[in-house]
Amino acid sequence: MLSVPNTVFEDEIKWYTTEPKRGQLNYTLADQLLEFVRRNQITVRGHNIFWEDPKYTPGWVQNLTDSELKSAVNSRIQTKAGTKCHTGILQDSAPKDPLATLFLNEFNVVESSDSSSTIDKYISKMMELKEDGMSINGIGLEEVDISDTFSKETQAIYLEQVLREGFSHPGVDGIMLWSAIRRNKCYRMCLTDPDLNNLPTGDVVDKLLKEWDTGVVKGQTDEHGSYSFYGFLGEYKVTASYGGKVVDAAFSLSRSDETKHFSLQLPVTST
Repeated sequence: MLSVPNTVFEDEIKWYTTEPKRGQLNYTLADQLLEFVRRNQITVRGHNIFWEDPKYTPGWVQNLTDSELKSAVNSRIQTKAGTKCHTGILQDSAPKDPLATLFLNEFNVVESSDSSSTIDKYISKMMELKEDGMSINGIGLEEVDISDTFSKETQAIYLEQVLREGFSHPGVDGIMLWSAIRRNKCYRMCLTDPDLNNLPTGDVVDKLLKEWDTGVVKGQTDEHGSYSFYGFLGEYKVTASYGGKVVDAAFSLSRSDETKHFSLQLPVTST
């Protein structure tokens, strides 16, 4: 677990978990999980603020009037409807975390032939938000399930194909594995057994995480004081030394068609 660079909680921060009864907030489990990952320097991806499908909202929400529903939604945003409700949610929630990347997730468009979830409706919702002046930073495509009718070895083969396809696509910024580590039965596919030992699928994930990590790069600058390397996107720590002087720095390598340039200044002792 501690070798994983980032994680996403399954249900622990969803509305039906944190407020199972109206007005009775309980973030105990969510806070414990957040404290654990922060202590171990694991990045957390959020999921989700609201789920439009009624069966995935708290039971008490479904009997609210329009005004009561709006009040309940606003209350959840403040503490940790209609066709325009998505715009209001984005307008109210974005200022709470200006650095957050806002996604509009689809549901059942890819996975099943749900008559209420179609590609046209998904695109229409995105266009509606755009017309209302809202900026969506990304869209979620889910989900690509590896059937549990396959053997563990076959699941691993298909998982690697899916992960490589996603990683190689220039439009994909992240991949999340859902409910893949559990002591009890996972949803479709597990990465580990009940004792948290890797299954073949877990070996695939570990292999690709290692393959897609730049690792430690060492080298010497040229006569102009420059040093170049190829690296995967992500966070980097740099140590430069010259004449007994050492400087540590950090930089982020993000998506770009151009070469990234970073400068380090080494202190020079006057003689």
